[in-house]
Amino acid sequence: MRIEQLHLENIGVFDRLDLQFQPCQQPDKAEIHIFAGENGRIKD
Repeated sequence: MRIEQLHLENIGVFDRLDLQFQPCQQPDKAEIHIFAGENGRIKD
């Protein structure tokens, strides 16, 4: 399954966030998306 988009609303520090993931142009390469941040981070 391929994830094409992600919509976040009122999640953690995001009031609203829409992400669109474009297909990889090289079929022999993996599509990898990494989200990193501090766990439990509170919006300042």
